[in-house]
Amino acid sequence: MEARVTPRRLLHIDIGGAAYFLTFRLAGGQRPPLTEVERTLVLDHIRRMRPGDLYAFVVMPDHVHLLYLSAPGEKLSKIARIRADSRA
Repeated sequence: MEARVTPRRLLHIDIGGAAYFLTFRLAGGQRPPLTEVERTLVLDHIRRMRPGDLYAFVVMPDHVHLLYLSAPGEKLSKIARIRADSRA
């Protein structure tokens, strides 16, 4: 396994094939709790995360936690970009 370190405001360390515990906030200004439609949209997006494997997740009122096993060669920046691209 090879690690790639990317210096940013928050340090990112990419290790293909590694498990990541990720947390992200839902849309700014979102007032909890989520409506059923909003919750369904979040769940649909999380379930589409590929090519790695999603082991567990929890949708909180204003953020999401997930445990994700990345595929060999998959970069954390790609996972984060998928999340950012889903903003409406």
